[in-house]
Amino acid sequence: DIGGGFPIDYAQPVQDIGRFCAPLRVAVAKLPTRVRVIAEPGRYIVGPSAIGVASVMGRARREGHWWYYLDDGLYGSYSGQLFDHARYPVEPLRDGEERLPSVLAGPTCDSIDVIAENLMLPPLKPGDLIVGRAMGAYTWASASEFNFFPKATVVAVNLRPGDTGSIAPWPP
Repeated sequence: DIGGGFPIDYAQPVQDIGRFCAPLRVAVAKLPTRVRVIAEPGRYIVGPSAIGVASVMGRARREGHWWYYLDDGLYGSYSGQLFDHARYPVEPLRDGEERLPSVLAGPTCDSIDVIAENLMLPPLKPGDLIVGRAMGAYTWASASEFNFFPKATVVAVNLRPGDTGSIAPWPP
């Protein structure tokens, strides 16, 4: 079992998977044929499969930055930032030419519940949506219900070319 650690592009470009696996292919080719090699590329496969959507619950102006408080945070779907040092790419669904220094924070009273700092975002208001990308790996599994905030609802959308899609909540 060679384990995991396969690269995923959260906020920084990573080495192409073919180049990453090239040394593994060379090493495996030298093994006797009876040796079975197992890898755990879970995050590489599942990470890009999901997005997280959070809504702005409130906002405050502090020291020249807009602080936007979301209904999800580090104790919820963004827990990978604590456990795995993942930095999920985040963006608002609201567009605008004006961009202001901003902070995205979770709903809890804990001072570490900060998703992202020093972002340049358009002015947001309660109800606006923030999208987190590459959130398919471990986000729901490691989320908690700290301070009685429920875990995010997972909605499975299965789209194939030509499909209109099917939507089902998870877990059933």
